[in-house]
Amino acid sequence: YRLRLMNITLGRPNTRMRLLRDGFPVRWIPIAKDGFDLPKVQRASQWADRTIAVGETYDYQYTPTGPGDLRLELRQGDGRPLVEQLIKVVD
Repeated sequence: YRLRLMNITLGRPNTRMRLLRDGFPVRWIPIAKDGFDLPKVQRASQWADRTIAVGETYDYQYTPTGPGDLRLELRQGDGRPLVEQLIKVVD
């Protein structure tokens, strides 16, 4: 799946976005920033935990390892929760 994450707020700099399974970040591959494809050298698998400044956009590739529940979590720069979204992965 391709996930596009963006911070379009005006007053929430350094919003932290994480994709979790069983409370821990999964691994994803960054593929673009601000609409431009990343060079292959920057497309290494990494933990799904990203701080995004106001106006930034990131695209990630995620491949589920099997069915189950994921949670997309957004937190303010100081760590306080903003919102979370449950994502159900089915076969």
